[in-house]
Amino acid sequence: MKPTLLALLVASSLALGVSLAVAQQPPPPPDAHTANIPITDLSAKDSPLKFFGTPIPCFEWEENRWVQTKAEGEYHISNVSGRTIMAFVAHTEESCMHNGGAAGPLQWDFFFKPSGLAPKEVIDMPVTMNQGLQINGGEKPFDFTQPGNSKIVGKALWAQFDDGSQWGDRAAAEALLRKRQEAMQFYRRLLNESNDEATLLATLEEKAPPLSTQAMILRRLNESRSQDGFPAVIQTIKDKARIGSERMAEGKF
Repeated sequence: MKPTLLALLVASSLALGVSLAVAQQPPPPPDAHTANIPITDLSAKDSPLKFFGTPIPCFEWEENRWVQTKAEGEYHISNVSGRTIMAFVAHTEESCMHNGGAAGPLQWDFFFKPSGLAPKEVIDMPVTMNQGLQINGGEKPFDFTQPGNSKIVGKALWAQFDDGSQWGDRAAAEALLRKRQEAMQFYRRLLNESNDEATLLATLEEKAPPLSTQAMILRRLNESRSQDGFPAVIQTIKDKARIGSERMAEGKF
């Protein structure tokens, strides 16, 4: 299973010098520094999720006074709770030696899907580090002997099960739950417009803020319209609105 709606990794800069920028990243040379990035699970012992995987090789070298980093692979998240998970929030961090990396929240919500993350089901999380970092304005070579840090860390913060019960810190889920409400409101609006093709088409062409819930929904619907046609969009809207409304009516979410 690959990342979908509300799967969000917020990249963060790694302070390694005066100048931070993005460079065109070439393939690693034969003499590149190498490391294996271990996958570490920092979740609580009673966590319903497990982070695991084999170490991912990463490469680091200097190219025209730029420290280049390259790593590709994947790690995994498994539902070890014995119950179906409807949503979860985790914190993840990725880094390779002196460069690359990201840190931030991972949010995943199955609320508008027919089913959640089943017991023992696994999500595959891709890792792609492909970037350059200019050190000290490119004035002198980088000292690769200084301490580095290669890691992939996952920590489950909150989860919600298919009966509405929760595990973990609900405060960590505030953004996810807010986006869920926003999505429900927007699907209801789209459902009301689904009987008027002109009105619905006009909504599909709206320019929503790039990272908003509305923008993500419109992007997926327009992709569906391009691939499968307008009737498929209407059916998707009806399905999402129905599933969401049924779950809301249960009073558990």
